[in-house]
Amino acid sequence: MGDWFLHLNIEGQLATWLVASCLLYMLGAQLAWQYRHPGRVDRLGRWIDHWRDQPFVAGLGESVRLLYYLGIPLAAAMIGLLRADVFGISGTDQVNGASVQGFLWKDWTRGAGLATAAVLGMAAAWLIGGAASRRAGLDAMNQGGTYSLWRRGLEVLYWQVHWAFYRSGPIFWLDDPYWGVFIGLGIALFEIGLDPAFWWALKSAETAGPALFRVGVAWISALVFLETHNLWLTAAAHAALVALLRPRQVHDVWQD
Repeated sequence: MGDWFLHLNIEGQLATWLVASCLLYMLGAQLAWQYRHPGRVDRLGRWIDHWRDQPFVAGLGESVRLLYYLGIPLAAAMIGLLRADVFGISGTDQVNGASVQGFLWKDWTRGAGLATAAVLGMAAAWLIGGAASRRAGLDAMNQGGTYSLWRRGLEVLYWQVHWAFYRSGPIFWLDDPYWGVFIGLGIALFEIGLDPAFWWALKSAETAGPALFRVGVAWISALVFLETHNLWLTAAAHAALVALLRPRQVHDVWQD
């Protein structure tokens, strides 16, 4: 690692990791878009076309996603850039018999109630929107994804750890969970906006559902974390929404 990085303070080092994560996401989103839209005649298009049919590409892509979504935050934590309480995996109330993972029982029950209310609110809005779209002859919500239970759980884990990483920086820099959570949400939404698949999906009412679901879950996750500071409950709310609404992936509707 370069000397310039080692001479940065912890805030600067964490900022460097966050910027690098955004840049890698932008690169990966562009490559994924080109991978699913063959036929470009430039050098990049020809290079992607060459590798598309190789038998190891699918497994390689999943390995890269695993390293990106989980490996980067883990590596940042291992070198001391992330705190467990800021990340949300541990609270600060370590009381024998009265707390779990540093969160008091009353915090768990209050947080679970808030998370349930948020999930039911988004689910109700989603289902009402779905009913209205079906009356209009559309399937704008794009429910009924066929990927497996473990795959759904893995996607929840990926996004929750990724978003927690992005809000950890602003919370740490500002020492203010309120503004830190919303700045982290802004980074997450900015990153979603860098994905050409997101804007492609919004062009049609019949493919907008997966894109809108991701934005909605990012908001719900931010609000639940703001009130609970508990990543476990935030991830549980996300998982409940996936289980209730069974949204399709943006990548699924590319191939319809």
